[in-house]
Amino acid sequence: MFSVRLFWFLDLIVIIPFASFEMWTVRRFFVDIARADSYVGSRQYINSHSYVYYSHTMFSSIIINSLKLFSAVPFAISTYSVYYWGWVCKLSELTSAGLLCFMFSLGLSVVFFGLMVHYWISLALAPYIMTLNPRTNIFDACDLSVRLMDGQHGRYISFLLSFVMYIPALLLVYPVFIIYPYFRLSYIVFLQDIMGSYWQDKMPSMIKRWRKYSK
Repeated sequence: MFSVRLFWFLDLIVIIPFASFEMWTVRRFFVDIARADSYVGSRQYINSHSYVYYSHTMFSSIIINSLKLFSAVPFAISTYSVYYWGWVCKLSELTSAGLLCFMFSLGLSVVFFGLMVHYWISLALAPYIMTLNPRTNIFDACDLSVRLMDGQHGRYISFLLSFVMYIPALLLVYPVFIIYPYFRLSYIVFLQDIMGSYWQDKMPSMIKRWRKYSK
């Protein structure tokens, strides 16, 4: 049992760095499409600075996921309390104090879940801020994301819910190749509307300078 868990842990250590880099390149790809620009220049620039981008995206991914994981700890603890008082201690065996603890834990779970989702949504812009300007500090990107998403959580949830109707079509597999690009482009346009003047793509100027001085 321990060896299986160790295998999955080591597997995650290997997969997460590669996945974070590939997710960054996918975001860059769709940002270029939304700009009606060619992805060739971005790909050439990324390939020539692969080590820098690989380490930067991996570090950024670790920071963002760590912040999300940290915000999920209170919800995980309260959920375990609900499990303990509701299932480990059978309802028929609960005393009045135990029942009070169960109800209190259940209420805390709802509150902490709402706070967790609120914080996760607040960080939604951070990966795209990093995509637009790879030289941005990840902590500055998270801070800007939280400030820009203030009061936008309802719009964000409404946007995601508008794509729920496409979920049954995804079971047919083939519509994925149409729905996924449509969702990603719509998502970028939506985030661009939220960011407003803060949506400043630095990559084209970085590519231009790189081509100028690499000759």
